[in-house]
Amino acid sequence: MNNRSTTAREVIGDYLAEQCTVIIDSEAELRAGENVIHKVRVAVRRFRSTIRVFADLFDAEQAARMEEELVWWAGLLGEVRDMDILTQRQQALLAELPPELILGPVESTIQEELAVQRKQAMDDMLEALNSEHYRKFIGMAHHWRSDPPFTAAAEASADSKKGWQAAHQSSCSPPRRRAVG
Repeated sequence: MNNRSTTAREVIGDYLAEQCTVIIDSEAELRAGENVIHKVRVAVRRFRSTIRVFADLFDAEQAARMEEELVWWAGLLGEVRDMDILTQRQQALLAELPPELILGPVESTIQEELAVQRKQAMDDMLEALNSEHYRKFIGMAHHWRSDPPFTAAAEASADSKKGWQAAHQSSCSPPRRRAVG
């Protein structure tokens, strides 16, 4: 059995590394048109939640910058995912209607319109993959994966109740106010 103490830095760092890996590795799959948007959005949400829950364990300025980038990326991915979900829901709703209530090419008109909107959202997301903004975001994700900007508080032991109480302190405290401007 390993007697070595595990720190919050190690546990949370490993978890963040997993989320960063999903985000970083998804680029090729997204470019290839593979259906990974939901998986990437989940990783982004987990990353954002970790930053918020353990706010006191991260450098506030770097965490705020990463939060902004994650919100930006989630927004682009969300536009595509929203169209996927809306298409599924519309198809299900139309399937429930009696055929005599559907006059004309209702189903194909809805599908065509949603497909156009999804294509636009996908084009916007793919265009973002080629942007300097995305390159900087992925650079930040690489940094967070290998060396997250932890504070000294992250050295608390994750093996003891006392250590986790110190690490979880931010989740029980009111959120810190960030300076505006």
